[in-house]
Amino acid sequence: MATTRQMLEQPQSPFIQRNISINGSPMVDDREEELSRSALALYKEKEDEIERRKMEVRDRVQTKLGLAEEATRRLAEIREELEALTDQCVRRFRR
Repeated sequence: MATTRQMLEQPQSPFIQRNISINGSPMVDDREEELSRSALALYKEKEDEIERRKMEVRDRVQTKLGLAEEATRRLAEIREELEALTDQCVRRFRR
């Protein structure tokens, strides 16, 4: 009869290896499966949180970009008005 060490050292399929505990007896996968599901759920939750934060940052950036574009348009309008006023002043001064 093979010892526990010999059984563990023999090449076996991953399914069989996963179902043998340290002492060589079959173990119930419920705890292992529960831990896997829990880890997967935690990973998914963190992924969702990252995605939510990414969307929040994207929204804030888009809002700031919109404000900056509006400010740029307004500054361009002011510059045009100043240039028009400057032209009028230069024309009056030359008269």
